[in-house]
Amino acid sequence: MMDYVHELSVYQGSRYDNSYIGRISFARWGEETAETAWKTEIVKPGSEVECLQVQAWNGPRMTGILEAWIFFAGFPRQAPSRARHEGYQGRLWRSFSKEEVEDFARATGDFNPIHLTETPVVQGLLIFLELGRTLGYPDFLSVKFRSPVHAGIPIYLKEEHIDEPGKHFTHYCSRSFQRCLPNPYDDEHCCLCRAFSSVGLHFFSAAFHTRHGDGADHRRESGRLHHEA
Repeated sequence: MMDYVHELSVYQGSRYDNSYIGRISFARWGEETAETAWKTEIVKPGSEVECLQVQAWNGPRMTGILEAWIFFAGFPRQAPSRARHEGYQGRLWRSFSKEEVEDFARATGDFNPIHLTETPVVQGLLIFLELGRTLGYPDFLSVKFRSPVHAGIPIYLKEEHIDEPGKHFTHYCSRSFQRCLPNPYDDEHCCLCRAFSSVGLHFFSAAFHTRHGDGADHRRESGRLHHEA
């Protein structure tokens, strides 16, 4: 997953100052190799919202895709609502320190000012990568950020079961992303989860697929979250 993030980091510069990521979606149905070719493109250009994609290709076959929706400064975001989420139930996941945010900014070349304050906004890609690590690197992961999370804010996770097999919540993705997904897409281990913080409610869904074997970071364990009593 980090390879995709590094490829996405080509989109930097003052144009992206004070912008934030509203949605990230990732799907992989093959393994990257030393010969993997990477393609990055702006799928939906715009002055308020922009959709970026990174595609991995092994020869003539696409094997994975990462998509990020960027919301530029001035785009109306959902106001944080603390009271609505008081008393939420879930397991404490983690918080991100100011140093972690700064280290990730240096590693990816992302010097957006919102990540460099005394109480920086945690990069959406950093949260995305850490969710992937927590879940055991699923083959599908989609995250929708409703409000920014700042360093030092604890985040809680709660898993919910999906009663509709085959549902990927790809309505968070662009049509071009959806068209790239293999069909049928085996997602018998799909789960919908919520990541809570005191400043908002975020959603993510993840799935493990049985059609390809283990890779360097594809494990047999389910990777699913433990339910709280």
